This record gives sequence, C-alpha cells and structure tokens, in this order.
Amino acid sequence: MSKLPDIETLQLCSLLATFSFGLVFAAVWRTRRRDDYLLFWAAASFLYGAVLIAFALLGSTSAVQAVGLLGLLGVTDVLLLCGLRRFDGLPPWRAWMAVPVLSAMLGQALPFALRDLGGMALDRDTMRIGGALGLTVTVGIVGIWMIRSRPRHCSPDSRWIAGAALLGYIPAYLLSVLGEAGAFPHANLLGLLPMLSDQLLLGVLNLGLLTLPAQRAQAQLREAARRDPLTGVWNRAGLEAEQGRLLSSGASVVAIDVDHFKAINDRHGHGVGDAVLISIAREVGRCAQAAGGELARIGGDEFVVLLPPAPGGAFAFAERVRGLPETAEMGLPGWTLSLGVASVTSDEDSFAPALGRADASLYRAKRHGRGRVAA
Repeated sequence: MSKLPDIETLQLCSLLATFSFGLVFAAVWRTRRRDDYLLFWAAASFLYGAVLIAFALLGSTSAVQAVGLLGLLGVTDVLLLCGLRRFDGLPPWRAWMAVPVLSAMLGQALPFALRDLGGMALDRDTMRIGGALGLTVTVGIVGIWMIRSRPRHCSPDSRWIAGAALLGYIPAYLLSVLGEAGAFPHANLLGLLPMLSDQLLLGVLNLGLLTLPAQRAQAQLREAARRDPLTGVWNRAGLEAEQGRLLSSGASVVAIDVDHFKAINDRHGHGVGDAVLISIAREVGRCAQAAGGELARIGGDEFVVLLPPAPGGAFAFAERVRGLPETAEMGLPGWTLSLGVASVTSDEDSFAPALGRADASLYRAKRHGRGRVAA
C-alpha cells in the first residue's frame, strides 16, 4: 500500500502552489493597473505562503505564536473578501470582516486560556482542536459570503467556485478534530487531512478567482450586443431575450414613433435628432421600468415597450407617455409621439402577433392626425 506524503512535503507543495498563484495575480495586475483587486488576491497568496513558512520554522509552542499565526490565516481569507468586494466596485473593508480573523484567533486562544486559568492539563494535540474549530468558523463565514455576494441583476459567476472551495476545507477540519479527539483509530492520518485538502482546494479557489475578470468581460460583451449604442435601451436582440420574462396572457405591446422626426433632423441637424432620441428613451424607459416593463429601440425613431398585465392597462400607460414631450428638455426642439397599443391573447406564445397589431394601430394613429394613441 502506498504511503501518504508527510506533512512537511504537503506544506512544501502548498507553499509552491500559493506563491505561484500570487505571482500570477501580481503579473496580471502589472498589465492592468486599474484592477487593484488583483493585489488583494496576490497579498492573500503570499501571506498564506509566509504563514506556512512560519509554521515550519517556529511551530506553535507558545500561545502568542499559535494565536498570531492562526490570526494571520484568518487575514488571508479576509484579503480574498477585500479583493472580491473591490472587484464588485465596493469599499474593500467593512468592520464585520474582523469576525473571521477573531474567530481563528479565539479558537486557538481558548485552549491556552483554559490551561493557564483553569489549570487544565491539555496536551499539544488536544490544544490543536481549538485552532481547527476556529478556522472552521473562519472559512465558513468567508466561503458563504463569497457564494452569496453576487451583485443583484448579475449573472452567476465563478465566485461560487471559490466560495465552495473554501467551504470544502470544513470537512477536513472537522475530521481532524474528531481524529485528535480519539474518535478514529488512525488519528495520525486524519491530522494530514487539511494539508491534503490544500492540494486540491487551493488550486480550485484561486482558479475560481482568476476566471472572474474574463467572465465579467464576456458578460459585458453580451450585454453590449443587446443594447442600442445611442440610447442604451434594448435593441431587437435584447427585446427578444427579455420577452420571455414578460410574456403572458394580458401582457401588452406599445409601439412608439416620433412624429416628423426627419424634419427635426433636417431643421436642427442629426446631433440634435440624436439628443431627442436619447431624451425620449430616458423618459419612456423610466416609465416602462416603473410599470415593470422593458423599452427597446427597433428602428431609427421607432421604440417598443413590453408591459406585463397591469390594472391600469397599456392604454393608460401610452397616454402618460404621449404627454412626456410637453416637458421637453431645455435646448431641444419639441416633438410629439404617436402610439399603438395591443394585448397578448391567451393562445399566443410570443409578442410577435401583438407587436404586429400594435404597429398597425400606430399607423392608424398617424393617419388620424399624429400625436395620439390608437388601440
């Protein structure tokens, strides 16, 4: 039967791995200086390596050394949190983040306190139980926060992989505690479990963090492809992607067209015409979001609003939108809007038929004098 590597060999493997990841984070930061969250993750890797070296050279024979080294392990996890918060555009530090560090320190300090104050005879192996339990609380807090920290309205990303990797240390710590307490006949093997877990989970943790920037860049590209570059509202592709959320019997489509928009361009220039479209998109978009709907620009001066079923009805919404040009921005020419309204019937599985009816109503409104709503 093959022998397990000794703990010194495992510590060396962890040391080489964590310094390698630290160098990768630092090297990537040198090419993207604005991404300073990488410095937090690099610092976490280097500090973890320094703690491993300190354990090998100093051990934990004194209370100060043991509590201090466990506290530094807690700091490495907090640095991961700081980097992740910075990645999300949040302040990197919050006062509650001292809890994981204090948990690691208190877990190790308590056995020493019991020995010194209570006169209890605690051997070295038993005293390691407190440290393992303290680290269990630490990685539990940090891992759960990572998994739950995804910003609202953002797609899932690989932070849950990093968080799950941290939580993966918990079984190893708990099994080690049981081994130290004599629950298993081969407790000496169980003492190696945290370092054995390190060989797998350390790589998963750091690779999860490394993939976050690439995932965010891909998400931004997908979002940009679904947005109208001038107004920032959805384009046809975005409208197609969003309609599934709103599609139901009784949902409505409001087709919007700017009356005599070509005359605005001809008289005031295309720059002013673009400003008019931006202003309309901003105001109509605000109304659509308040009603739980979505706005899209599907042509030059053509917009569409998808609305969920609402007590007020789409016609009342369209009338509110029609009145918006009366408060045109200073410096922009006035305009009017023609709008067509249609509802989704119970036998329709897309917005397309209702959009066709709304478009027909829109042109009926134009034929009857523009600046009005037709259904």
